[in-house]
Amino acid sequence: MGAVASSDVVIAATGHDHGQAPAAVVPVTEQVVGLDAHTGDRLWSMKVGNDGQRVPAMIAGGTAIVAKADGTVVGLDASRGDRKWETIPPSGCAESQELSDIHPSAQLLADAPAPLVLYPCGSAPRVVLLDPATGKVRWTWQVPAGRSVEYQSAAAGTTAVFGLVVSDGASAYSLFALSGATGRPMWHADGLTDDVGVFAGAGDLCGVSSSRVACYDETSGKPTWTRTPPAVPDRDTLGPIGAVAENGRLHLVEPTAAAAKIPPASTSYRAKPGAFRLLTLDLASGRVIAAQALPAFYRGPDGVVTSVDVPPAVVAVAAGHSVVSPEFHETSTVEAFAN
Repeated sequence: MGAVASSDVVIAATGHDHGQAPAAVVPVTEQVVGLDAHTGDRLWSMKVGNDGQRVPAMIAGGTAIVAKADGTVVGLDASRGDRKWETIPPSGCAESQELSDIHPSAQLLADAPAPLVLYPCGSAPRVVLLDPATGKVRWTWQVPAGRSVEYQSAAAGTTAVFGLVVSDGASAYSLFALSGATGRPMWHADGLTDDVGVFAGAGDLCGVSSSRVACYDETSGKPTWTRTPPAVPDRDTLGPIGAVAENGRLHLVEPTAAAAKIPPASTSYRAKPGAFRLLTLDLASGRVIAAQALPAFYRGPDGVVTSVDVPPAVVAVAAGHSVVSPEFHETSTVEAFAN
């Protein structure tokens, strides 16, 4: 299910298949395991219940914060696993009626710079900021009626401003900027696509999808720049595009005009090198800092296939390299490119 890490500790999520054929069978997180980042030795583990399909944990300082499926959020010593604190769901946000499925009652919003917890709370979801040292609630934001937070999209920003994607349950999506001090909305931008992810840097909040990058001043919400890649055929929505923001730069993969010739759902077509390219953008201006063509990646009918339906994605940036997955979803293949 993935992992989160600090310089000393790696927290990995493990689980099991959920469901029974011929109905859908999907992997579900059931446990998180703390590992020594230098040796790989197991330090501690915790059962979390059927806890969705993400890593329900983050590391803040020396504290590992774990959101369990029943709505409990626990703070642990990241190295030893000793319990520091425990926070129960707010009133009216008790155990989800869907807990027997894969819908946890507390979800840590991925990539947020602080422990932001989403409580579904039936038809009235809430976002809560916890103090990582004590587990105490700093503030609560009641999501507007009829709307929900897209927890599978990244939450991003600084501790001063958080960016979240909010939907109306149909086809309308918005980027909300919340004050890190109070939780109150500072601004929101409408018209986002459903596969958008949130990225931050250089004073901007950006909504990034396969069809558009739209950036806004994180304080005022004033549009700063947009980028639209070449048009490609209709494709299935597979979730937020894979991108990484670091040091005021945005690293992502963009299709070229050649990608339009790729059959959208191909499992055998060999895309020519250069159908996609790896970009590094200045988050303050959208200026292209670096660009390079990506290889075809295709490795036979049972191997990796890159198409419009399964585009490559940046999954990490480190040590002057961008790590690219040829297929963003469910692949064990990655390649690294010098930035």
